[in-house]
Amino acid sequence: MKKEMLFIVLSLVFLLIIPFSLAEINLNPLAKTIYNKGDLLKVNGYVSSDKDQSSVALAMFLVCDNNELQFKTQRINVQAGKTYPISSEVTIPFSMSGDCQIRVNFGDEQANSELFKITKGLKGSFTLIPLSAQLGDDITLTGTITKLNGDLINGIGTLYIEKDDKNYLTSSIQIKDSKFEFKTKIQSIPEGPYHINLAVNDLFGNEEFFWNAATLNVYDRFKVNVLLDKQQYNPEDTIKIQGAVEKTVGTKIGSAEAKFILDENEYSTDVVNNKFEFELPLSSSIKSYNHDLRVTITDEFGNVGEKIIRVYVTPNEIKLDSGLDKEFFTPKEIITFKPRLYDQAADTIQESVLLKISDSKNKEVLQKEIPTNDEFNFKLNQFALPGTWSYELKSKKLNVRGSFTVDTIEDIQVLLQGQILKVKNIGNVDYDQKLEITATDLKDIPSILYVRTGIKPSEELSYPLYKDLKPGTYDIYVANKGAKFEDVNVVDSRDLPGKVTDFLKQATGAAIGASGTSNNYKPLAFMLLVLGAIVLLLSLSRFRKKARFEYQRERERRLGQRTLQKIQSAPEYKPRFGKATQEDVKDFKQRMLKDIQDSNVRKQSNPDINSRDESVRGSIERKIIYDRYKRE
Repeated sequence: MKKEMLFIVLSLVFLLIIPFSLAEINLNPLAKTIYNKGDLLKVNGYVSSDKDQSSVALAMFLVCDNNELQFKTQRINVQAGKTYPISSEVTIPFSMSGDCQIRVNFGDEQANSELFKITKGLKGSFTLIPLSAQLGDDITLTGTITKLNGDLINGIGTLYIEKDDKNYLTSSIQIKDSKFEFKTKIQSIPEGPYHINLAVNDLFGNEEFFWNAATLNVYDRFKVNVLLDKQQYNPEDTIKIQGAVEKTVGTKIGSAEAKFILDENEYSTDVVNNKFEFELPLSSSIKSYNHDLRVTITDEFGNVGEKIIRVYVTPNEIKLDSGLDKEFFTPKEIITFKPRLYDQAADTIQESVLLKISDSKNKEVLQKEIPTNDEFNFKLNQFALPGTWSYELKSKKLNVRGSFTVDTIEDIQVLLQGQILKVKNIGNVDYDQKLEITATDLKDIPSILYVRTGIKPSEELSYPLYKDLKPGTYDIYVANKGAKFEDVNVVDSRDLPGKVTDFLKQATGAAIGASGTSNNYKPLAFMLLVLGAIVLLLSLSRFRKKARFEYQRERERRLGQRTLQKIQSAPEYKPRFGKATQEDVKDFKQRMLKDIQDSNVRKQSNPDINSRDESVRGSIERKIIYDRYKRE
């Protein structure tokens, strides 16, 4: 403890004995707070001391972060109380950057300037003409690049035209006195917006990457207008094409080519003054309906324009096929038509065609519009006439005829309703076969009946079994159809007139024959008896008629004679009023002659008068004259 106290006392004595000297450093503020590499940095200020000193060292340092650069050293003989100015400048080297200070050492004293920044950044301004360009257009980019303080630079740069992180064009530029100009032709790059970027370095190591120094919109599309001479074409026609081409930006285009693609066939022509013309021939076998005509315009710079025009080709009917599935059919069968209409390319056409069907007697049974490529079913009637039927198909241009055969069906349907046998013709021709009916009674004695038919298609014959069978119970078998009916009760409920009427019908044409029974000849014997009675009655009637005729003829003859005598003996007619003149008598005679002539005419046209003898005709004539005379 004593030793420590002694050390402090001695130190104070030493400080009081040794004289104290004070040096001072004053630095003026710097001109800027930011400097570029290569800039000239000036340091100004003064130093002083309170006593005379000789050869005092003065040193200046540029200190940036962890780097230090001494840029000045000198010695000064200092007189007490006198100030000495200091002035120095330094070009900031390539290696120094960041947050920096100027440090000044004077003797044992040290002073630091305010902080400033050293950077390698640059600033620039740019102009792009034009801002939008079509492939093949020229663009010009001009710019001015300086240090941050506006000082001019010289250096080099690299220009990038970039889109979607891909550089499509890279070029070097020269910067002189901070100016540059870049020209290029835009070609063979995709359409869209582009960034123009610059990487610039000057001689002192200052550098800057100017992102999106300018934005360029690039277009690679032509506007194409196409006009055709008409809307629809036939095979082998020629399509006359006219068109015009425009740039998306700008007006006149350079040389270009127009290509035309139709059904994988390619043609081309030149575009002149933004226009083109072409005549495109169509094949004779071109497909029908819609086609895409693709018109493409291209140039050497990568511009492209396209237009698709719809071309309609009218089908040319070449062949019509009925699509009939077969040639022979039976009644009630379905006839299937699947008409197909083919065009010039052997493709089917979807249209409507007129179908006409006529039977074997050339009578039309169907007329209908049906679509092509679809099935149309026509069902034959159960009673369709057998033979060759014809059909006709008509489209707009074509007409096809054909035929098919309907088979002959001879068939009947046999039913029993009570004791009435119903026989229906279910075939398509007249059924003329005799029915062979076997009726077996309870004693197993068969009776065979033959019934004449002559039934037309769809017609029905009713045959009552009681007409030819005795009352009783029978098993009926119709051999024509193999139809069998058991335990059929036959009862004849007809009255006598009904039996006679039915028998006469049977005798005159029902043509029923029987065999195998004891009464098979009764109908025939009775029929002969009736025929004899009829002949006798006719003979008697004829004899009586002849007698009446002779009697009537004699009576008329006598009556005529009496009438004539009465006329001849009648007194001369004298008019009651006035006296008849000679002209009246002449007129009366003329009328009488005319009546006689008229009676002769009536005689010739009246068979009754012509058939009688002269005496009868004379009496009739006299009667006519007499009647006329009385009227006068």
